[in-house]
Amino acid sequence: MPACDVNLEINKYADHLPLERQVRMMLRDGLTIDSQTLWDQINTVARLLKPAYDRLKSHILSQPVIGVDETHWKLMGEKGKKKGGKGKLWQAWAICCPEAVHYTIADSRSAETAKAVLEDFNGVALTDGYAAYESVTKQGGQFTQANCWAHVRRKFVEVEDQHPGRCCDVLDLIGQLYDVEREAKGKPPDEVLALRSERSKKMILAIQKWALEAEALPESNLGRAIKYMAKLWEGLCVFLDNPLVGLDNNGTERALRGVVLGRKNHYGSRSVRGTEVAAILYTLIESTKLASVDPRTYLKSAIIAARRGNEIPMPHQIG
Repeated sequence: MPACDVNLEINKYADHLPLERQVRMMLRDGLTIDSQTLWDQINTVARLLKPAYDRLKSHILSQPVIGVDETHWKLMGEKGKKKGGKGKLWQAWAICCPEAVHYTIADSRSAETAKAVLEDFNGVALTDGYAAYESVTKQGGQFTQANCWAHVRRKFVEVEDQHPGRCCDVLDLIGQLYDVEREAKGKPPDEVLALRSERSKKMILAIQKWALEAEALPESNLGRAIKYMAKLWEGLCVFLDNPLVGLDNNGTERALRGVVLGRKNHYGSRSVRGTEVAAILYTLIESTKLASVDPRTYLKSAIIAARRGNEIPMPHQIG
């Protein structure tokens, strides 16, 4: 394989083209090849670039604040829980900072897997309300859990049609929290904290007051939305005292879009090794996007460095 030929990797993990489709495209151009040969080439590249994959995880876990999220991934041909067809349901876990994202594809969504993904991280992890993260902290995890206001907002948006007048106030208050964040964007940490202390804390108190006074049956849609917010309340307030913590985990959700698009196009992986290769190449390619680096340029330089025995740069190091 020529060191600069990264078309297969780009086609599959950036443009989400299954290998069988690439085989047909090549056949139209007069090249006869099978998907196993293409897979062998991709597997070779993934093995070469695994050190950069490992370094990216260490880099992200060294940051003071990260986002964490997960989405399903399928190991096809395996018996087990099914979703949308045959195959065992695995999970693609993402940890994310502004310039990089790292994926681990594992066979579980358990607290033990979350603990393995987060290793000894001791900063702030911004998450949704999934209980596994809280379980990790209770089992000795050293990180602080912050929770996502976007998820809370969605709960009230989902029931707004049934309770339009009653949800209007809380949605307006959450909107005002985001107004403050837009004003704070790009400001020094001390100014961010000052804005949040002056304005956001008042809105937090108002949201709390609204929730305590809201008349809703506990098992009604609105009651469940309020209960969801109340359960996460401590984590929802972490941003008030830490200028590096955002209101939501939307950045990590966006970083999972490539994985989701790939899942829709080539359905998942055919082997455990396939999940590992997908994790490596999605990590490197999606990190180039976050670092504003062309994925083709990065993969070429990374492969050359690996073959020369040099340390492979991380995507944000060549921007």
